[in-house]
Amino acid sequence: MMRLPTSCRAHDDGTIMLLVIFFVVIVVGLITVVVDVSTLFLAQRELQAVADAAVADAAQHPALGSAYGGVGGALLLTRDEVIDAIDAYFADAKHAPPNCAPGTLEVAGDLDDETAVVTVSCDVALPFVKMFDPSASHKVSVSSRSRLVIS
Repeated sequence: MMRLPTSCRAHDDGTIMLLVIFFVVIVVGLITVVVDVSTLFLAQRELQAVADAAVADAAQHPALGSAYGGVGGALLLTRDEVIDAIDAYFADAKHAPPNCAPGTLEVAGDLDDETAVVTVSCDVALPFVKMFDPSASHKVSVSSRSRLVIS
């Protein structure tokens, strides 16, 4: 086996160290991106679950006066009942999504034809981006719909 002269090998000192540093920087960068994207994904899932629960709760609050007041006997959703039910749902602190930044939760309820609609949005702080810019956040918004089952 032929060996390289020592003068050629002397110029290779530190090459491995540069490669290791380069790859460590790449791996750390990939980890930060994965953690931040995962945080956004999980926040969106949590927000969707809360929106689904709120709109299902709102759809279960029909205007009983329309059924008992002789308006044809049908249970109807009214816009006021839907908005009141959604507001009451989010007034309970246990329904607040955990990944939302404090004070950024926005809830909008409406009635579209016979379907209750809720839109929930909030700001989510990204863990690694926050290290460089403490005020940085990303707005996550979801919408959910539900109909009154009994007609």
